[in-house]
Amino acid sequence: MAILFRPVFDYDHRDWVPALHQVFSDYDLRVAPEIGDPDDITYLIGWKLFQGDRTAWPRLKAVLPLSTGVDRFIGHPDFPMG
Repeated sequence: MAILFRPVFDYDHRDWVPALHQVFSDYDLRVAPEIGDPDDITYLIGWKLFQGDRTAWPRLKAVLPLSTGVDRFIGHPDFPMG
């Protein structure tokens, strides 16, 4: 099991990466683009989804949004409602 954080903005590296390393210090936290084996990724932390995300990480179980809403996630073609 690995948690992937995919930065989108410049401040992600300054603010989010150190905080996530502190919070998830007992877990295998990876910061894109250094993801290692894609089959290890089970959780994605990020601002939004991109086309192909679901197939990029076949064992992905959950997406943890950093945004205040989930409108970028609901109805995304790579993530069915179920």
